[in-house]
Amino acid sequence: MNQIVFESPEALAVAAAKSFQDLALEAIATRGRFNVALAGGSTPKIIYEQLALLELPWDKIHLFWGDERGVAPNDPNSNYGMVKTALLEKISIPYSNIHRIKTEQNIFIALGEYKLEVEDIQFDLVHLGLGTDGHTASVFPASNLEAQQPVQITFPTPGLEPPVQRISLSLAKINAALVKQFFVTGDSKREILKEISSGEDYPAARVKNAQWWLDNAAKL
Repeated sequence: MNQIVFESPEALAVAAAKSFQDLALEAIATRGRFNVALAGGSTPKIIYEQLALLELPWDKIHLFWGDERGVAPNDPNSNYGMVKTALLEKISIPYSNIHRIKTEQNIFIALGEYKLEVEDIQFDLVHLGLGTDGHTASVFPASNLEAQQPVQITFPTPGLEPPVQRISLSLAKINAALVKQFFVTGDSKREILKEISSGEDYPAARVKNAQWWLDNAAKL
């Protein structure tokens, strides 16, 4: 496990935003655009708040989402809604560069639309979190881990909130990304991190060549 450890979530957020900036400028200089899949959660939120402070060519940056819950975009559980508040409302980015998953509509329509959005995209960067059950994005242990389509409908592990359908990038699509970064803070994930580092098979463990960004409370 390739671990990068920081003193605090705030220090991690500053470094992650700088990494985003560096990768974006490199991709834009090389290929003319930067494709990134964003994550939900409290640690990504402070990363996106840091991103909003940086100067970036947002007209050449395309924002996608690794997963979304089956809720409206203004719902407190919406990953898009979190990014909108933390980042989108603070920067100047073309609307056409924001590729959200429209799960407020019929889930199968949303799946088909997002599949068309991402099937020909190779992500330069994917942001990932880690669940206490070993899931990442919305690929849960009971999901079809071998799915080869770019996106899939999934259901959360019983007990995880909110108990609604999700749309998620598949592990195959995540693994095709050039850079994969996990962000894990706090001690609540330490046990599942230990299991993953010891070789236990969880969805998060199947992400290949990932960087694991941890704070001191989460480190092994």
